[in-house]
Amino acid sequence: IFVLSVYSIDNFNNLFSNLDAKEIVIDEFIGQSIPVLTIYNLVEKDNLNHFILYTFISFILFRVFDIWKPYPINKIDKNMKNGFGVVMDDIIAGFFSALILLLVILSIDYV
Repeated sequence: IFVLSVYSIDNFNNLFSNLDAKEIVIDEFIGQSIPVLTIYNLVEKDNLNHFILYTFISFILFRVFDIWKPYPINKIDKNMKNGFGVVMDDIIAGFFSALILLLVILSIDYV
């Protein structure tokens, strides 16, 4: 999905007003998938409430990192004006979200 996304964004960028247009959502999907797939194997299979809670937390964390753009997300967003940069800043936001979520899950398990 990553390769196809970068290719598509680079080849169809003239159809949108800017490179990271609001109509392009595949980068958000890829970024949000990272924390969701991370928690999928950590949450008990019979506890849907925990999965929904952690998915909601991962969404909030992802949006915070995607909007706030701490280092190195801000560097990629400013310096890589191509499909790779559009997707990569969301991937890093997804990894940051997954890391924070893992810390939350582990701290809850040990409390």
